[in-house]
Amino acid sequence: MGSQRRLEETSRMIDALDSFQYAEFKAGRPLGFFRKIEPRLIPPETVGSEPDAYIRATFFPPQDAPGRNLRFHEAYWAPIMAEEKSALSIALWLVAQWRRPFQTLFTPWRQRQRLRRASLIDQFENHPKSLPPHEDSDLANLISLYDDFESPEARRGPSKGSFSDFLAHIELEDANKNKPRSVRSARLQSVARAWRHHYVRSELRIIFLLTTVILAMASVADALSSTVTSL
Repeated sequence: MGSQRRLEETSRMIDALDSFQYAEFKAGRPLGFFRKIEPRLIPPETVGSEPDAYIRATFFPPQDAPGRNLRFHEAYWAPIMAEEKSALSIALWLVAQWRRPFQTLFTPWRQRQRLRRASLIDQFENHPKSLPPHEDSDLANLISLYDDFESPEARRGPSKGSFSDFLAHIELEDANKNKPRSVRSARLQSVARAWRHHYVRSELRIIFLLTTVILAMASVADALSSTVTSL
């Protein structure tokens, strides 16, 4: 399966917690919200040792209670899991992953924040040609706007967190600083649309790859079954 990517599983766990809190909030049972979620790195204490990476977040409980700073650390589990899982269990896990891209594609734009931000950074760093005319500062500006869009204050408003709501949020925030529908607002909205297209294409690519692997596994299993039967 390969080595785990640093903070990937931790980010998924935070996403799951955030999605659960958002669902409870929409159901009238507010549990609080995470804010200022960002990776941090502690320099190594001794020469030759690895730096310690973690995710820092501020949790705001309901009823305007003071926020608390949290740290999410992760353990490197690859050596621990070596030879602990059978080929069948891994195959079943892989089949279960087929649903995940569909689930993320149909969630509000406000959810799955780590995944959305990672897609935007990947586009700016690795696929800049897929972006419309833009400025280098647009990456930081969009991340800042997205942070505001998924903040507890924004969640209390009438917005349902859709992508169209995010575009409206960009225009509203820009209007507060400049003239309505400024050049900057239009440019950021255009880059945001490209960001969403890049994210959707990435998820569709994952669906295609998972489908191909699952079909290949099914073909191999069928061929093995036929061979055993003939013997």
